Amino acid sequence: YLSTTPLQIARMQSAIFTGFLVKPRLLENEPVEIEDLAIQSETLHFLQKSMKATVQVGTGKRVRDIDDMTIYAKTGTAQISSLQNRHLSDKLREHAWFVGTFSYKDADPLIIVVLVEHAGGSRAPTTIAKKFLINYRDSMHQMYK
Repeated sequence: YLSTTPLQIARMQSAIFTGFLVKPRLLENEPVEIEDLAIQSETLHFLQKSMKATVQVGTGKRVRDIDDMTIYAKTGTAQISSLQNRHLSDKLREHAWFVGTFSYKDADPLIIVVLVEHAGGSRAPTTIAKKFLINYRDSMHQMYK
């Protein structure tokens, strides 16, 4: 079993693009604590390239055609019952998630994590992420007019 929180997933995603882990903090005036990520740069490049492919041709392709945005993503499911039982009830379907690193034009990148309980697949979290990213892009566009 693998248990992880959305915050841990966001931290992991960020590390893939920065090369270091940032300790989460609650208050803006708390110091930023980082530690180097002990992964070779070739591995980080492979992970980045794979997440770009997820958006271009994979399970995250619903977010690929958003103008002025650069997006890297990973989707996944969290099994909560045996696969044989998932058809018995919607409450036995897998939780699904989308995590993405995105930026508007040349702005600093940000991380988004969307988790949908009992979704069964990537459609719901990816659709939610797309709506958020379009709204974010439109807001940024208004700021840079």
